[in-house]
Amino acid sequence: TGVGEINTDMRFDVYPNPNNGNLNVDVALPGIQDIAIEIYNELGQRLLTKSESRFYSGTLQFNLSTYAPGLYFVKLTGKDHSVARKIILQK
Repeated sequence: TGVGEINTDMRFDVYPNPNNGNLNVDVALPGIQDIAIEIYNELGQRLLTKSESRFYSGTLQFNLSTYAPGLYFVKLTGKDHSVARKIILQK
């Protein structure tokens, strides 16, 4: 699948949205795989990356409190997919 397309066996949720800098990324995959979660600003600049090996499901936490309020993107990349979500950071 491509960016923005969701495999029906995969769950990728970001919350709360809008948020105050404490972001949760909830992921459940159809099988164990290596993943990367990246945070981008609205200009497309990568700000943070978190990689997990042999990941199946769970919640990953990010602290965005040092970044300016605005629009950001959370991108999940796995073996066969890449999906992005928009988030709004408010202070």
